[in-house]
Amino acid sequence: MTLSEEDSVKITDVGISKDAKDITGTLAGTPVYIAPEVFHNEVYDNKADIYSLGIILWEMWYGQQAYAGVKVPTLEAFFKLIEKGHRPAHVKGSKEPPPCWRELMNHCWNRNPEKRPSAQKCNEQISKLS
Repeated sequence: MTLSEEDSVKITDVGISKDAKDITGTLAGTPVYIAPEVFHNEVYDNKADIYSLGIILWEMWYGQQAYAGVKVPTLEAFFKLIEKGHRPAHVKGSKEPPPCWRELMNHCWNRNPEKRPSAQKCNEQISKLS
């Protein structure tokens, strides 16, 4: 994360950044944020980042790392859970996120990249929440 001159927090991760024309089936990144198409070595685009945003939105709401309580023996087993549709769940004892927040998370981490919202749509939805 970075802080802008206007004191706005910016979420960043440039560790594996590439030009859009170079984005292919390269597997790199932090496992909990990796979109299914990335770990399947499929060609991907900025919709993989939207998937990651959905996970980050969950973490922002609940104040903890997604999948922290999930115990799997291997990274491959973790990816199989994700492929089957497993996503972070409501944390018992925590306040439920408002429907618009929950809906945005669900759309962002959709298995199908084409069904994920655009970055602009995410920005519009997040702006409505503040």
